[in-house]
Amino acid sequence: MPTVQEGERLAGAAVIHISDDERQREVSTSEVVRISSYLQPSTFAYHYKVGDAIETAAQQAYGQAFAGGVQVVRRTRDLPSDLPVIQPMVTAFRADVRHLDLTRIAETIHMELTVTVSLNGVRIWSGSAVSDVESVGLQGSWQAVNEAFRRSAASVMTDAGLQRKLAESARRPAVPKAVATTAAPPPSFPPFALSLNFPPRPQRPDDVAVIIGNADYHTLGRDIPDVRPAYADAEGMRRYAIGALGIREGNVIVLRDATAAHLARVFGTRDMPNGQLHDWIKPGRSRVFVYFSGHGAPATEGGSPFLVPVDADPARIEINGYPLKLLYDNLGRLPADSVTVVLEACFSGLSQGGSVVGQASPVYFEVKAPPVPSNLTVITAGAANQIASWEQDGSNGLFTKHFLMGMAGKADANHDGTVTLDELDRHLRDTMTYYARRYYGRDQQAQIVKGGGR
Repeated sequence: MPTVQEGERLAGAAVIHISDDERQREVSTSEVVRISSYLQPSTFAYHYKVGDAIETAAQQAYGQAFAGGVQVVRRTRDLPSDLPVIQPMVTAFRADVRHLDLTRIAETIHMELTVTVSLNGVRIWSGSAVSDVESVGLQGSWQAVNEAFRRSAASVMTDAGLQRKLAESARRPAVPKAVATTAAPPPSFPPFALSLNFPPRPQRPDDVAVIIGNADYHTLGRDIPDVRPAYADAEGMRRYAIGALGIREGNVIVLRDATAAHLARVFGTRDMPNGQLHDWIKPGRSRVFVYFSGHGAPATEGGSPFLVPVDADPARIEINGYPLKLLYDNLGRLPADSVTVVLEACFSGLSQGGSVVGQASPVYFEVKAPPVPSNLTVITAGAANQIASWEQDGSNGLFTKHFLMGMAGKADANHDGTVTLDELDRHLRDTMTYYARRYYGRDQQAQIVKGGGR
């Protein structure tokens, strides 16, 4: 599979529309297999939650095809009229289990994917992709979905007819529909990242990044305000990871609107700490970069705060949130060369969009930041009891914007081509802290903690 180069991408941005049926898709198979050498062959049903992987795989694959990035839109009424709409559908999924015992599963997974691209409600392209994956372990379904979407994105990117149609559409002024009585509302979430040039760095093919942008909380969550700049902030950090840190695109795990299941799959759980991220790193060689833009929330009993997935219930954050301490602990167990965590989130229970904790006043909660393991460096948008502020137009989080501008050279006080943590800290105090006070009259100071410092 060829690597997508920046110059080969399609101009502009696009949206991905994944129906509820696709996101909830679950495939099961029954096979006669030998459980162990001393047991009789048994029939079992194995369930593959394909829908859990579709959205993430689509974002990663099509995000490489369009230079302006992609945005997931779940509701038909929210689809924009001026951007191409990509709609994937799994048309076939088959798992043939060759072996199963108490320690491993070996299987062959076949997947077929059909994708359509529409513009102004008119289909302008359709295509299909097939993947066959030989797998030993529990990652086969994810690998098959990922490979099918990579093949589909390569077809989209290289189709001359589609390129011509998109270029013609970009030059042609939009014509409003005759039946329309009101103008279409603008997209809820700004999808475009800051345009910055980072100092070139040597490529690091073994490094891995996880980039999470949780913007849309109202679709799956309950009474949790949206985080408008999260998509744009995450896209900016994805470009930073590739351009400034030298991480290859295939080693960047991108999650938009991560659910509790997504976070557990990537970072692991308390009982099973080795998630997808663990499987991607090379011991002693990989550097890991993790970015999260979204809501944080306090624990009601003064314990560790939580990252808030988009399907969380604000009244039960301690049940369905992802504990920050668990994140730090599992990252601390990674056999990586180093781990850097950047959080565009606050944990006071308040946000610029409103209260995250339902039916409560977060001012009464004592927020305790968990200890940072020795191999981690953690950079957060503010202290545990502060609010992470946005730009006044909601285009970016103040912290992420000035972090990226600083790393692009603004924070390089001595002009040696390298931004140290001390230089970054001074830059954020001069910019982010100033604008949070100027715009909103609130105090916000970024926190930079190296492992063992708390």
